[in-house]
Amino acid sequence: MCNIVLIILITFMIAIALGLPCAPRRYGYDSVVCVCNATYCDSAAELPEDLLQQGYYVHYVSSRDGDRLNVTTKPLAPSGNSFPHLPNTELVQFSVNVSERYQNVTGFGGAITDAAGINIASLSPGAQNQLLRQYFGDEGIGYTLIRIPMAGTDFSTRYYTYDDVANDESLSHFNLTEEDLVYKIQYVQKSMQMSPRPIRLFTAPWTAPAWMKEFFVFSKAFSTLQKKYYQLYADYFIKFLDAYKSHGLDFWALSPQNEPFGGLIYYCPYGNSMGMSPAVLRDWVKNHLGPTLHANSYKDLKIMIVDDQKITLPLWLCIMKDPDLQKYISGFAIHLYSDMYPIISPTSFLDKAHRQYPDKFILYTEASIIHLAFEPPVCLGKWESAERYAQNILEVLNHWTCGWVDWNIALDTNGGPNYVSNTLDSPIIVNATSDEFYKQPMFYALAHISKYIPPGSQRIKMHSDDNKGLSSAAFLRDDGNIVIVILNSLDTNKQCILSANQHGDIQVSVPAHSIHTIVYKQTSAG
Repeated sequence: MCNIVLIILITFMIAIALGLPCAPRRYGYDSVVCVCNATYCDSAAELPEDLLQQGYYVHYVSSRDGDRLNVTTKPLAPSGNSFPHLPNTELVQFSVNVSERYQNVTGFGGAITDAAGINIASLSPGAQNQLLRQYFGDEGIGYTLIRIPMAGTDFSTRYYTYDDVANDESLSHFNLTEEDLVYKIQYVQKSMQMSPRPIRLFTAPWTAPAWMKEFFVFSKAFSTLQKKYYQLYADYFIKFLDAYKSHGLDFWALSPQNEPFGGLIYYCPYGNSMGMSPAVLRDWVKNHLGPTLHANSYKDLKIMIVDDQKITLPLWLCIMKDPDLQKYISGFAIHLYSDMYPIISPTSFLDKAHRQYPDKFILYTEASIIHLAFEPPVCLGKWESAERYAQNILEVLNHWTCGWVDWNIALDTNGGPNYVSNTLDSPIIVNATSDEFYKQPMFYALAHISKYIPPGSQRIKMHSDDNKGLSSAAFLRDDGNIVIVILNSLDTNKQCILSANQHGDIQVSVPAHSIHTIVYKQTSAG
């Protein structure tokens, strides 16, 4: 009897270590969502430290066929070992060189917007807790960055800023709103409390109050900041930072304007938008925002410029030649959307930014899936979305990016709420009617990277003479473990041979449309 009890206990402990399985459901697309509610949710498999001994590797797999972080542990083969060629596969050989190192990883995360908070609040308390834990809890995918919009965005239910009383030049009417107090702050606080890792917060405004702006005569949809309000708008930032500090929330970084070209060249038929040319932003930051932050105990807060598409990055590099601006800028914030058009938005722009300003970090601060015009905004179970996320993350990490931040952490089944019908997809979709939420394939694409590549990891060299269309990246963690991520978004099966130098060799089957994370421990000589 004692032996039976012991076996049951060991089995239960192994199940906890390997994570709870997905509860799959299909909605007509080529893969599944994993259904969660107040009492059950699958969990990301923990790295089994007791199993991860020298000479072994841990292998996680997610696939179009329905695998979700399925995990196995196997021994490394001696270096130079001859592996049998698997039938109906193409052979791809990689080598990993831990001595050739690049940028450090800052982290991965998502945005807690008004829409995200509204959707989380629509669930029962138990389901709310389950949802937040998927991103931030011990069993979650290791998010360490949270983007909090400064006032309203398109993913709000209305237009608003923190001082909409016209000509309030004393900012005496400045105040946080219901959206902050009910839908953002409390969920940020809960996320930080449940996270085993420190969480960094950053922010950006979508617009200044309307009375601070000048509108272009040809259209009320285009606007920029009036010069006479440059200092007052910097003071507005201090009011915001102080207000959040009063709730125990300190920011690590900010960008002066979300998508500053949006109010200049894109048609934005709503109030939560404002443009800033590079010249305007340069003058405002170096003469007003930067000095004001330093004068108000925020000198350590990092300022990121751009916060827009990679295609615009060369224009922002031009203003960085100003030494008075440079001293206030810590990094470049990039959005994903123009990456869908690599001919006009190449990764060489990232290389150029790093080459010219190696002391400034590059962080992707917004990403989302925009489906084809004939598709709905939310495609439950569409595997291609996972591949698009994984491919972009691996690509930009290989070009000096230090982290990647998704947009809304949760949306409803219509991709909102969004008061201008600019709806999108999300890694987690909430169905309040049934008090459940769905973890999309893209959630697991994020997990393969964010869960196993913690802040402080460093990218290392991973090379193949012919990768045959696979995407990959390798990292050295602080704990000495090496992490390799491989994406096969093709229709052909691959067999990968990974040479880990003195550590041994690894053979993994990489079927069509699958994502893999491989972790192994360095030897003492590594």
